[in-house]
Amino acid sequence: DAEDFYKRSLSEFRALGHDPGVADRQNTIISLADFVNTKAAAGELDPAGVLWGAIEAEERRGPVGVWEQQKHEIADVLPPLPPDALRRGRTLTLDEAVTYALESAG
Repeated sequence: DAEDFYKRSLSEFRALGHDPGVADRQNTIISLADFVNTKAAAGELDPAGVLWGAIEAEERRGPVGVWEQQKHEIADVLPPLPPDALRRGRTLTLDEAVTYALESAG
């Protein structure tokens, strides 16, 4: 159920278009992070790592608003993610990460 919710959320953000503004990026990243948490809890560490790597790459592109405050809460509960998956994720744009999340949804 959680995965379906986050999939719908990501689809809706995509339908609105990725405005380069902080609020849109922030909402998309928070939804991706919640999706990462769901994947990790299900033992799907490779997709979780790819998406977390994409989030890290997006953070390097510029500020992401309140996400900075929430990041540590999510990161603290994640299991170790595969380094190779993190590296692959760091090559993705935000839109590519959303596509990956939607395609990896069960």
